[in-house]
Amino acid sequence: MIKTRRISAARLALLGLCLTALPLGAVGAQSLRLVSGAPLTLPARITATQNDSLIPLAKVVTELSTLSTDDLSGDNFFKPGDTAYVFVSRSQNVVYPFAVLRRIPDAPSEAQDTVMIRAKVVSVTDNVLSLSYNFDTVSPPRAFITETDRAPLAPVKLTLAVSEDGRASVSTFHVGNKRFNQRVISKGVVPGRNMTMASIAPPT
Repeated sequence: MIKTRRISAARLALLGLCLTALPLGAVGAQSLRLVSGAPLTLPARITATQNDSLIPLAKVVTELSTLSTDDLSGDNFFKPGDTAYVFVSRSQNVVYPFAVLRRIPDAPSEAQDTVMIRAKVVSVTDNVLSLSYNFDTVSPPRAFITETDRAPLAPVKLTLAVSEDGRASVSTFHVGNKRFNQRVISKGVVPGRNMTMASIAPPT
């Protein structure tokens, strides 16, 4: 015979608070990550959007998507599939890449105006690298996609939050003079439990 255990109302209440705190804590951690990384704002071009599905999607291209090793300091001889670390200067509101390396240096720059972004080499043609980043396809607010459709000639920018190891997430979208903050959403896993995720689009 299986014995049943009685749980007091106080324990049930405490358990409920703990289960509620888990997703809320994860949302808070994700929000902190999006605002605590080094900020970097890049001009961008929207190449495709999808706003009529369950998850809105946008494909993005920036000036960091294609780089020539002839114009940058660092390594050469990259091959598809390699990880590349792109070093970007954001001095005096001017953003430009100045180096690309195959590995993180032993003594990385501590300059406040330098940001390192992790990328993946897609292809190499005559020392020109085609690079992919985890912000190439994103799930922005629907209002952002609506605005880019309404004003297709308006300049678009992305503000990234870049962690110390080079992983970048979009924190803010800009269209003309309008800005749209990235969403932090809750994703259901099983009944009664949730996990949180940034609204970064799934791979396509």
